[in-house]
Amino acid sequence: MQKFEPLLALPSTDVPLVFRNPLSSLVTSLPYIDGEMDSRTKREVLRLIEEEMKTMPQKDYLEDLKLREVNLDKLPYVKYEQERIEKGKPFEAVDTQRYELQSVIGNLDYNDEASLKMAIDKVNILSQHNSFR
Repeated sequence: MQKFEPLLALPSTDVPLVFRNPLSSLVTSLPYIDGEMDSRTKREVLRLIEEEMKTMPQKDYLEDLKLREVNLDKLPYVKYEQERIEKGKPFEAVDTQRYELQSVIGNLDYNDEASLKMAIDKVNILSQHNSFR
């Protein structure tokens, strides 16, 4: 059985891979450039891109995605918040009691299977909530 040396890198050359192909004149897209480009190459690349874009038809790719009108004033939560702000009332604090374990097991009926399943679900939710904090 013949052993092969591992190929760690391709041999270095000044000629880009795309131009080593005998049919490179048929290549009509830009070659991949690895690393930073010098300013001359960058200008040439931008010129080629602009030249190519001039030959492409102008198309509105979002024409099928029309924005629908949304009237936020009709939503009940928005109305409530607008009225609250106009009256100068403070923002209602978020009730965090439901995220406390005591509220789940405090009034638990250990003989009721449905209430135990609900408590287990709530504890799982609390566990997930606390793992994301």
